[in-house]
Amino acid sequence: MSEGYIRKGPVLVKESGLDQKALRGKTVWIENAQTDKDFQYQSKARAEGITSLLVVPLMLGKKAIGVLRVYSSEVRKFDDDEVQFLQAVAHLSAIALENARLHQVLRTDFDLLVAHEYRVDDN
Repeated sequence: MSEGYIRKGPVLVKESGLDQKALRGKTVWIENAQTDKDFQYQSKARAEGITSLLVVPLMLGKKAIGVLRVYSSEVRKFDDDEVQFLQAVAHLSAIALENARLHQVLRTDFDLLVAHEYRVDDN
């Protein structure tokens, strides 16, 4: 991916049919992102040479917390093994993100507790 494509702008879920589907828990395959109405950045995909893509939801239980995208420069159908592998990677990624979020919450709570104890001991 070029720097220009990476900085193309935010994915706006309300303008991205494929992300709307993925965030409802569905794995979505697009044969040609350059022409598919559900792909938000068709012209950028054309300039980047992106053709097919697979979008897999990052699920925590029954809630999608994000998506994993895989791009291809040629038209291709992802086979069942590839889809299952990407779903497994997405699942592990969702767990890792949740663990990082929980770690940050615990760290913040710990820091607040230590700061509070420090002030109590000073008085």
